[in-house]
Amino acid sequence: MAPMKAREGNCTGSGRSNPRFRFFVWIAAVVAPSVASGADPAPRVAGEELLAAMRSTLDAHPLLGIYQRQVEISRADLAVAQSSFDHLVSLALGRSHDITPVTAGGEDTETTDQTDLSLGVSRTLPWGMTVAPSVALSRASTTYGGSLTSLYGRLPIISNTASVDFGVAQPLLKGLGMKASAGQMRSASYSLKGAEFDARYNQASLVLIVIQRYWALLAAVERLEILNESEDRASQLLKETSVLVAADERPAADLRAIEASLADTRVRVAQAQSAEFEALNRYGAAMGLTGADLTQIKRPSAVLMTGALQVTDESIDLERLLERARAQRADLQAQSERVQGAAALHTAARHNVLPSLDLQLSVGYSGLADGDDASFFDPLRKDVEGFNGALGLTLGLPIENRAARSDLWRQGAQYEVNRIQLAELERQLTVDLTVATRALEASIAQVKGANIGVEAYEAAVRSEGIKLREGISTIIDLVLTQDRLTSARFVQVDARLGQLQVLAQLAFLMGALPSEPGDVSSSLLPLLLDGRWDEQG
Repeated sequence: MAPMKAREGNCTGSGRSNPRFRFFVWIAAVVAPSVASGADPAPRVAGEELLAAMRSTLDAHPLLGIYQRQVEISRADLAVAQSSFDHLVSLALGRSHDITPVTAGGEDTETTDQTDLSLGVSRTLPWGMTVAPSVALSRASTTYGGSLTSLYGRLPIISNTASVDFGVAQPLLKGLGMKASAGQMRSASYSLKGAEFDARYNQASLVLIVIQRYWALLAAVERLEILNESEDRASQLLKETSVLVAADERPAADLRAIEASLADTRVRVAQAQSAEFEALNRYGAAMGLTGADLTQIKRPSAVLMTGALQVTDESIDLERLLERARAQRADLQAQSERVQGAAALHTAARHNVLPSLDLQLSVGYSGLADGDDASFFDPLRKDVEGFNGALGLTLGLPIENRAARSDLWRQGAQYEVNRIQLAELERQLTVDLTVATRALEASIAQVKGANIGVEAYEAAVRSEGIKLREGISTIIDLVLTQDRLTSARFVQVDARLGQLQVLAQLAFLMGALPSEPGDVSSSLLPLLLDGRWDEQG
């Protein structure tokens, strides 16, 4: 470099034809783009784009149909269980014609034409009692033939009867109380609530994937922008250096280093373009888009922010986050409902092992109305002499009782399975939150270090430019420093991406992500961008 410096020192003149002027312009072309490319971009913060993506996912993702059908299946199961307590109306209408010989010769006969009508309603109540009111009406017309006509005449004898009854059956052992009689219904009710919580959890999972894919897309876009800037810078440097080499003001060897760096950058640009296209499609797929809809996705306009998080030791306190997660996590709530549903079936199964002892009570009255002028319904109000009543106990004592005992074992085992699964979910939540909070703490240090690294390499590029101008450095040193600045900016993007992914995972672990379109609001952004838990919800 010494001869080159001496040659530059001997140059005279001014203006664009002056070699020294061209040299300084070249230095500016080399250094200024490097420093400017590392400066913080305009604050295009992710906000409405991300919120719109979440709303779109919760509005139209194909998997939402499955989650909704699963809830409907559970709702249908509850309706089936409730049908055990439906009202049952029974109605019977009959007509009969009987001819009965009264004497052996068959000359004396009794002919009866009878009409019967009965109406009853029964219902089993949730605590096991069965109520069954009923009314029965009968009209008989009897005609006698042969010698009996001298006794009864030839005209038919009309008789109308009625009976009204109100029956009650109450289990005293097996089937007594709601826990025994309504076990299936109570379990189905818990299962429906669990299915609704499952749907919320699954929908929040879709939102988590969309958020993570959105951040990954922003990172891919920024990597491509960094490489495009690097390519532009290398192209400009190659152009300016070629002019200086042609003027015999720089050695031709300088071109080789720049050309190699430019070729390498172009390869990386092509790779980054492919990565951006893949990230864009994965982002669209996460929102549930297919086919032509994927081609309509716009390249995001936001950037990954590289500033420090607004978090404190209190905001990432593990015990505090665990308490909040236990109260909000939909999967924990769903499993808790399943535990209660299994407990309801287990309790019912314990009652079903008992012998059946039923108290039966019946009260009512009977009426009679005879004669041609009596109507079919007259017995309901005529010749009622008093009330009828009956009281009894029925005992059923199964000897082996294998079906009930087997069901008790089965329901007990199922309850334990659900209880263990709930405990395992809570244990895994503790592990996941512990890992996530530590990852968040690490990401804060990583982003801080990456930002310092970018600032240091920007200063190094400026320093190399000054040294090159003074003749104590080479173009290769400058190109290498610029490449390291590009790598440092990649590290900065990756660090912030990792941090944002951790924040999204933490929000999901705490049950803070939305599961309905109406839940999506700007109040989520402090949580997703800066980890400010207290400003969300």
